[in-house]
Amino acid sequence: MSCSSDPEATCAPAAALGREGTQEQGKNILVGGVDVPSQLIDLGLVDEYRFVVGPIIAGEGRRLLEGVSLQERLQLKLVESKTFKSGCVALRYLKQ
Repeated sequence: MSCSSDPEATCAPAAALGREGTQEQGKNILVGGVDVPSQLIDLGLVDEYRFVVGPIIAGEGRRLLEGVSLQERLQLKLVESKTFKSGCVALRYLKQ
């Protein structure tokens, strides 16, 4: 799903969440999954990315940023990482 063609129609929940969240400075909105984060990225409302990578390879399923159509290449800067005993790695990136 792409929000670029008609954000109000195809991404109404994400657009509303983005409008509400951007009205208050310093407030964080944490979302997970694929659909809502992808819509917020399409709307240009994401400035920080957090990923947790697990030591499991899945042969099928949805891709992390499936459906995101960026206008330009997104440059990220790694600002924090943490490795857990389970082998999972938490990564925090800021948009440059």
